[in-house]
Amino acid sequence: HGVCVAPAHALGYVELVVRYMDNNITSNALKFQYVEKILVSQIAPQKGVFVGGTLMNVYGRNFRDSSNLFCRFGSITVKASYVNSTYLNCITPRQDPGKVTFAVSNNGNEFSTENIIFKYVEPCKVNRIVPSSGPVTGNTRVQIHGSGFEKNNTYCRYDLSVPVIRVAEVASPSVLFCIAPATTEPGQCTIEVSVGGTYFSSGNVKFIYTTSPVISNIFPTSVPSSGGT
Repeated sequence: HGVCVAPAHALGYVELVVRYMDNNITSNALKFQYVEKILVSQIAPQKGVFVGGTLMNVYGRNFRDSSNLFCRFGSITVKASYVNSTYLNCITPRQDPGKVTFAVSNNGNEFSTENIIFKYVEPCKVNRIVPSSGPVTGNTRVQIHGSGFEKNNTYCRYDLSVPVIRVAEVASPSVLFCIAPATTEPGQCTIEVSVGGTYFSSGNVKFIYTTSPVISNIFPTSVPSSGGT
């Protein structure tokens, strides 16, 4: 086992050999490739919950379809999924809340050097909803109070028999609005919230679906225009 530091060289393949200086014995030759330096220009999203599991989109240049393609969050390295030379994605690992430096490597050894920051945050919380009920026909505009909400990146989930996820209208970090979907029968479901749409809150706050009122008859069927009947 030995370690060599590669000198600067033009792009392309070269032969790598090992030679013993004392007796001039030379090893067999292996191919070694000089490639463009990897660059990261943007990541999206730029924050995610500390439990991990956020799908991150990474944009840049000179990504290579390699088994040694990695993303690094602080000191933790995870496998990356190659899409093309300017786009890849990876899943965030679990870390304590806070900011970490993000980087990418084509060979698992040398990483990008741009100052890209990813922020780990606490999950969203749901404390209460107004109103707490609405008709099975849906379209109730539900105001949700809690914490950790983020504009343009927050989602509501209605835990029906088939869960429904909708984009939230965020008014502030503690207030958002979501439109209730329709359902087939009365009952209740929990409403949970997520930044990024991957890891949802677990507040267990219930929304109740009610049967819409039905008018079968009225009496009298006419009244004076002056009202008062």
